[in-house]
Amino acid sequence: MTVNAGSTAVGTRPAREQERSSRNGIPDLTPLISVARAGYTTKQDFVAALLRQAIVSGTLAPGQRLRQEEISRQLGLSWTPVREAFRLLEAEGWLTIERHRGAVVAELSLTDFEEIYLLRIVNEPLAARLSAERMDDATLAVMEADFVRISRLDLSREDDRLEFLRLERVFHDRQYRAAHSRRLYDVVMSLRDAAERYLRASFAIADEPLQHRHVHQDVLAACHRRDGRAAEDRMRAALERVRARVRPLLAATLDGHEMHEESDF
Repeated sequence: MTVNAGSTAVGTRPAREQERSSRNGIPDLTPLISVARAGYTTKQDFVAALLRQAIVSGTLAPGQRLRQEEISRQLGLSWTPVREAFRLLEAEGWLTIERHRGAVVAELSLTDFEEIYLLRIVNEPLAARLSAERMDDATLAVMEADFVRISRLDLSREDDRLEFLRLERVFHDRQYRAAHSRRLYDVVMSLRDAAERYLRASFAIADEPLQHRHVHQDVLAACHRRDGRAAEDRMRAALERVRARVRPLLAATLDGHEMHEESDF
């Protein structure tokens, strides 16, 4: 496994930047507004998307305390959508709500990573199979357009990596809605959102961006044929590959006690 030397470890920033953040409060989030706003219709979803982007990019580091009033001021919103976004991100595992500190960016965890991916491996291939079997031509055409946009991105660039994560979520959102199973859709997309900050670690593996594109291409081909079994098998293999390749890379970025943590799974 080859690692890109220039890639930044997932969810981390240089110590000097983190010290500056702790002294001066929450970093400036406004540069992420245009990316986060795309595709979201409610203020709560917009705030949640922006905070996910900030965490994934390392703008908000693990352990960073988040103040409702400061985020509201930066985004020009009332406290209500920010508070609701905090609750959503806590449920997804992005934040922890501490009694005396308020909302804090959750630390990365090998146990959390393992749990997310084992649950994805159980549920997401089923959603891929049902989607391929039930997808209509209009949805397939839009997903093909999404794939073209994803394929044009240069994942050696930070901005394009963030855009990739956004567009990939759009791609799979369309895919799994086509299964016409609301409960399954909710489970799968919640797990995908929880996995996003870990998925970014895969960008440090030299050939992994190309592997992601192959998955999208193969899923589209299976949907064209309405071949549910092929879509199911391809998605399971992709998830198992990412789990196997990212786990040691993730372990190398964590603190000593996390590096030696034994997973319960």
